[in-house]
Amino acid sequence: MNTGSSDNGLMVGPRQNAQTSALWRTSDAVVIDHQALSAADESWLSGVRHLTLGALDVPKGLLCSLRKLEWLDIRGGPGNTVVNVAECSDLTGLKISQVRGLSDLSFLAGKESLRFLSL
Repeated sequence: MNTGSSDNGLMVGPRQNAQTSALWRTSDAVVIDHQALSAADESWLSGVRHLTLGALDVPKGLLCSLRKLEWLDIRGGPGNTVVNVAECSDLTGLKISQVRGLSDLSFLAGKESLRFLSL
């Protein structure tokens, strides 16, 4: 674990991994906030249908590996996380808010499965 000060001089607490800090709403709906995800997280996320990501970067390929994922809520974080949505073939719901550097939404053009979109 890493404990120390942030760039602005404020103390930050110990960093947990995404799995231990995940907030499970139901058996297939999870919120992950301010944590680092890696490709290894696919194993415990494999049954997730509803995923909320708060201010974190997602490695390329992770979202598309979640075969049951239907609903994705991205709250904050870098724009490259949103671009990874293009890989998700079966999304029916997508909510994107407060994402830095997001200027191109052309990846949404082929998302025929989407029934709900909030930007």
